[in-house]
Amino acid sequence: MPVSTLEEESYITSLPEPRLLKLDVQGYEAQVLRGGGKTLALFQWILLETSTKPMYLGETLFEDLVALLKSQGFAFNTPVHIHLSETGAIGQFDAIFVKC
Repeated sequence: MPVSTLEEESYITSLPEPRLLKLDVQGYEAQVLRGGGKTLALFQWILLETSTKPMYLGETLFEDLVALLKSQGFAFNTPVHIHLSETGAIGQFDAIFVKC
């Protein structure tokens, strides 16, 4: 499967606004976001899957994703699709971030 970066995907600039970036990359969210460059500024929302405890080797957890996205001009807005562990603790969920 070919690998690309957001900046290499030139069609993004032709998408109508408002734009939503949906990431489902099995623990590689931080790498995608760090490689997003100036292209991230084209999106008004980011929706990504995140965890409070590691599920994948090298996964960046929710708190660190919040800090990373804050540094790129986004704020955590709300969790959706919350998955609870067998003990009832929040484990994995989709998180919506909005451009500040």
